[in-house]
Amino acid sequence: KAALKIQAIQRGRKARSEVAGLKKKAAAATKQAEIAQESVAVTSEKAQAASTTAAKAEASLAETKDDLTASMLASAEIVFVLGGPGSGKGTQCERLVAEFGYQHLSAGD
Repeated sequence: KAALKIQAIQRGRKARSEVAGLKKKAAAATKQAEIAQESVAVTSEKAQAASTTAAKAEASLAETKDDLTASMLASAEIVFVLGGPGSGKGTQCERLVAEFGYQHLSAGD
């Protein structure tokens, strides 16, 4: 009977030791999970900030393009050459392109 008691005591100690080890592992896993959650939160915040910055940059670029287009149109010289068929509109436009560097656009071409 004494040997059985000793064995029972030893098994109890071993079980308590295993339980303590499992508790330590569970605590470590919990800590790692908390760190991972914090990392995800920080990453999410950084992603939101980057998205906001990108949206602002896109809006600024669109504004700049609009301003540039308006500026170009305001300073553009537009020349209309009108005349009947065979009156030399095409010839005159060729000369304007050669001498002044204009872009020739024709509705008939």
